[in-house]
Amino acid sequence: MQRNNTISPSSEAADSVLSFTRDEKPLHYTLQIQSFSLLKTALAASNCDRYESQIFNAGGYKWKLAVYPNGDVKRNGSDHISLYLVKAEDGIPTSEVNVVFTFLVYDNLNDKYLAVQDEKVRRFHSIQTEWEFEKLISLETFNDSSNGFLVGDCCAFGVDIVVKKCDGKGEVVSFIKEPKNNEYTWKTNNFSQLDKNMYESDPFTVEGYRCFKELPQGSQVYTEFEIAVLSKYWFEFGDLGLGFRNFMSLRDLNEVTKGYICDDTLIVEVKINVVSTLKLF
Repeated sequence: MQRNNTISPSSEAADSVLSFTRDEKPLHYTLQIQSFSLLKTALAASNCDRYESQIFNAGGYKWKLAVYPNGDVKRNGSDHISLYLVKAEDGIPTSEVNVVFTFLVYDNLNDKYLAVQDEKVRRFHSIQTEWEFEKLISLETFNDSSNGFLVGDCCAFGVDIVVKKCDGKGEVVSFIKEPKNNEYTWKTNNFSQLDKNMYESDPFTVEGYRCFKELPQGSQVYTEFEIAVLSKYWFEFGDLGLGFRNFMSLRDLNEVTKGYICDDTLIVEVKINVVSTLKLF
């Protein structure tokens, strides 16, 4: 692809315009004009300076093409073909859409299209309902039949529309130090009679999380916590994780002089020091 000297975009947009030739037809709409000279006469007779196409759909929105056969003089488009992409009324006054679009002019002689692409993303909304190339192609170039754009008083324009949809989704992650209700005590009676490899306490809730059985699939939560086995002495162990494979040896746990098990009852306490919360929007 390369820039084409037949295109004369406004100085403001020149750096964002790319022109090239291609074989593919317009993706979303084609405006074929037969008797181009009669169209200009009809517009002049009705005191109009542009012709608007029928409404068409692209990217979930309604659009129109508007062509100025003699150029949009009010926007410095004299001596050029001016072509506009117009967002048609959709009944949603506040609707907004970001678009990258490409205008096309058919070359009858070579069966190709001159493509003029605005590389900038253009925002359409209730105030800005149309974007344009006021100097799409000079009338001198367009009217010269040897260039193939106007042959037998017939021509064709087209457009590709790429809608840049924004879902507006995201997340806010927060870290809470010393969250409310951050301590939980688990008392296990008849400890000597337990015969399973693993037991689970009842779930408890900290900052909306049930620790930690009910996490949505694919989500995660950060915690800093302490786990202690209560006795007349404190045994404390901190880490970043959800447990400790070698938290305490059974020998130490069952040592009577250390007081971890009293009356065949084990008491384990957990304290959540920091927890993350996640809000989606």
